Amino acid sequence: MVISPHTPLPVQAGYGLYLACATALWFCLVAWLFSRGRVRAGFSRMGHWFDRLTGAVLIGLGARLALSEIG
Repeated sequence: MVISPHTPLPVQAGYGLYLACATALWFCLVAWLFSRGRVRAGFSRMGHWFDRLTGAVLIGLGARLALSEIG
């Protein structure tokens, strides 16, 4: 959607490779971070607040979407 259909195929492949590597690096970082005992302990202690915040954000987005379809 963002890349023009006229973008050369090697450039498109480069974008795809970059995104695949960046995504893999991100998930490796997240896995490494959550394997640390201190981070795990903190998340165990405060994780319910994270879940509540995430739920509130998703409910807000759903309400906004529903209201935009009505109006």
